[in-house]
Parts: sequence; structure tokens; C-alpha cells
Amino acid sequence: MRILITGGLGYIGSHTVNRMVQHGWSVDVIDDMYNNENYDFVKERVDDLWTSEVQQATQEIYGRYYDAVVHLAALISVEQSTREPNTYWRNNLTALMDLCRIKTGHLIFASTGTAFNPTNPYAQTKVACENYIKDLAGTQQAWFAGHTIFRFYNVSGLCEGLKPTGQPTHLIRICAEAARGKRSEVKVFGTNYNTPDGTAIRDYIHVDDIAHSICNAVEKDATNTPYECLGSGTGHSVLEVVQSMKRVTGKDFRVTMASRRAGDDEKMVCPTQYRHISLNYNLDDMCLSAYQNL
Repeated sequence: MRILITGGLGYIGSHTVNRMVQHGWSVDVIDDMYNNENYDFVKERVDDLWTSEVQQATQEIYGRYYDAVVHLAALISVEQSTREPNTYWRNNLTALMDLCRIKTGHLIFASTGTAFNPTNPYAQTKVACENYIKDLAGTQQAWFAGHTIFRFYNVSGLCEGLKPTGQPTHLIRICAEAARGKRSEVKVFGTNYNTPDGTAIRDYIHVDDIAHSICNAVEKDATNTPYECLGSGTGHSVLEVVQSMKRVTGKDFRVTMASRRAGDDEKMVCPTQYRHISLNYNLDDMCLSAYQNL
């Protein structure tokens, strides 16, 4: 197998590189170095690594054929997207469309569970990318023979040897930093949602389960369906995550309540799962691995 991963230096990308190399596959990576904490780890394991804009890099590899292209490169912060919508529209759509110079049998696209209720620019750009792929599929202009669209939920945890990337935006990593004493408190945004404890509910999945599931998709070939979901199917409230982190680490930390944030949904839980999903970790596992490898 010959695989290209965009965003291969990122959080999900570096874990996916790790799993694919363990499968014995040949892996190339394109990444603009927005996050480079795992540069040495990835560089040692892949065949080729281009650290440039996608458009420039694809000019260098024009004409190559890949068994699969895994497109993970994107800006992903809901909060930032509400402040900088033009940045998100320009970056997330362009990064996908620039891949048209590369031929592949299987395009695997990383979307988001928020695509079910796209209330913020980040989610809206992902929906637009999904529609672009589905519009091209089966036409003469399609540069991919088949496609799989994965709607990821809250990807969390870490594997040994890999580092968290970028600014912390996901709750489990934020709680891990608080347990480590790297931040003074954890803010809970919104306490009056229509949920059992009043805090928002999310579906969390370990990053290594995501990487395994992507590898399964490469082996099983394209689904060509509107989307496939990668989530646990179980929701946890913000306060449940806080309690889990405190329990598995034995560390206490300050928790303060704040107002809701713009663009946040009350509840997002995976409604259906990819047929070949790999699930090996629960919430406590995710919290402990995030803490231990921070």
C-alpha cells in the first residue's frame, strides 16, 4: 500500500502515520508545519515529508498514484472559526481542492460530527467539503475512484511517544493540563443546558481508535456513502469528564462555571457508527493517557 496523508504532523495525523507504518505500508506526508511537535517522530517513519503548502507540494508529486489519500489537514477550532470565518473558508476548502493534481483509488476525508448541525463556520466548511466530494464522485473530473467521508467526534487521548499538538481546545486535554498543574483552572462553559447535570454532552473517541479505523478503511476500500461516523456512541457531560480526570489521576483542580460560548451545541453523540470501527478505549482510558503522555 502507498498512502498519502495531509496534515500528517498533526494530532490525528501523527497517530495515523504510526499505525500505517506498523502495517508495513509506504507513507508520504504533506504538512504546512502549523503544528510540528511530532516532526522528528513522523520524519523517521515516512518515505517522503513535504513541509509546504498543499498547493506547492502537490506540484512536486503531480502524477503520482496513491492507493489512498487521507485528508486530515484543516483548521479545527469552533471558537476561532466564529472570530475568523474567512480564514476557515479559505483554508479548509482550498486545502481539499488543491489535491486534484493527485490521483488515488480512495479519498478518505476527515469531517466532523458537528456537520449534523453546522452552527459555526468550522462545521459549515466541513459540510461544504463533503458536498464537493460527493458532487465530483463518479464524474470525469473526479481525481479519486472512490471516497469515504468520516465524521469524527471529540478525538482525545495520546499514545506513548507522541505529543499533543497546537493549542489545547478539547476538554480532555484541558483537564489533563489542569491535573498536571499546567493551568490554574478548567472553565465549564454553560451550566443550564437541558442535560442531567446542566453541562453540554459530547461523544469522545481515543485518537488511536481513529487511527485504527482509518487503517481499516484503507484495507476495506471506499464506502462511497454520504458519511460514516467515528465515535463511541456514548455521550459524556463536561462535568463527567472533569470527574473522570480527577478520579484516574488522583489529582484535584479548580473548576469554574462560565457562560455558554457561541457556536456550541447542547449535545452531540455519534448516531451511527462506521461498520469497521475499532473501539478499544473508554473515557477513563482517554483521560489517563492524556495525563500520562502530556
